Formats: sequence, C-alpha cells, structure tokens
Amino acid sequence: MPSFKDCEAREWNLRIDVDAIRRVRSAHSIDLATILASPESIDRLTSDICLTIDVIYELCKPAADRFGIDAAAFGRSLFGDSLGNAVRAFEEALVEFLPESSRRATARRIIDAGRALQEQTALRIDTAIKGGLLERGIQKELAKLDQQLAQIPTAKPDLATGLKSYD
Repeated sequence: MPSFKDCEAREWNLRIDVDAIRRVRSAHSIDLATILASPESIDRLTSDICLTIDVIYELCKPAADRFGIDAAAFGRSLFGDSLGNAVRAFEEALVEFLPESSRRATARRIIDAGRALQEQTALRIDTAIKGGLLERGIQKELAKLDQQLAQIPTAKPDLATGLKSYD
C-alpha cells in the first residue's frame, strides 16, 4: 500500500477503494474510478495542487478523523519533499486500484512518462539557466526598458521660477 510521511513525521497510507471513491466523488466531483480515462479530471488535478491535496485528504480521512486532523491541518503538513511524496503515493494508489494487471502496467507507463517529461523539462531549464540564457534574457529586457525610458521627457527645475521644464 502506498504511503508517505507529512512534515510532522506522521505516516499516511493511501488506499483507493469504493468507499474512498465515493468520498472523493461527493466532495470534489472527481471520479477516481475513471480518472485515468478522463483527461479533464487529470488536467484538473495536475493544474491544481490544492485540489490534489484535498483529494488525498479524502483518501486519508478515516485516519485523519481518528487523529483529529482536519483538511486545513493536513494541508499545512504537506510541502517540499513531503508534498512530492504524497503526490507520488497518490499516483501509485491510483495504479493499484485498477482491476487488471494490463491496465495497471499501462497506467504505470503513463505516470512514468509524465515524470520523465517533468524531469527532462527541469533539466532543460536548468541547462538554459546555467548557460546564461536567463541572464541574457533579463539583460535584453532591461535594454528595451532603457530605450523606452530614454524616450520619456525628463523634468528639469528652473531655479529662477521654480517651474519644471521638459526636454
């Protein structure tokens, strides 16, 4: 069973079953039973980390209730590595729920491909930054700003009258 630790060192086990699917569906209108076949639902989760954590909380809700941890406290306990570990555990729980081994294998390949894409994107961005691309872009934008500022008339005070004249 996939699990993760929050920033308070509490361990949470994630299990998707019919009861959990009902809770998530009722609370967030997301059907975990069909999520891997629903690009709209996947997009909602991947573009909204707060929603993802809310869904994970629903999966952990029976244990959270036993320990008196509400959704807000649960959310505050997830950031950094613990947040990443919670998301990975959620992905694994989704895969484990699937009824056929062939579907589980396909889902794992989809999740692995998404992770590989994220890693390659981060690597390319890091390479661009290390190669000075970010710095060159900043300098180029600053040069444009300098050109625009040079076009703005500057006020010069007339010491005799106290009035300002513009170039």
